[in-house]
Amino acid sequence: MDLKLRRNVFLVSFASIIFFLTNSAFGDTIEAKGRIKWEMLKLEQKRLEIEEKKLRLEMTKLEVGACEQMYDQGTGERVACVKRAMSHLTIPGR
Repeated sequence: MDLKLRRNVFLVSFASIIFFLTNSAFGDTIEAKGRIKWEMLKLEQKRLEIEEKKLRLEMTKLEVGACEQMYDQGTGERVACVKRAMSHLTIPGR
């Protein structure tokens, strides 16, 4: 009986050690994957911000072109129109 008890204690101890080793390894893997996901999200956010800036610039170029076609050079209307178009370059809340 003493041999059986020792064997059971050994098996339980061995299983516990294996469990804790693998559990900590999986925990590190999960944490690393989570960190990678956050980094990917940050990069995607930066990409979207750059795309938004490009679109704002393109929109402003089109509006300034329209102002140049609609109004004569040097008139107050043309200057006001261009100022309105340029206001799109400033991103609100940033």
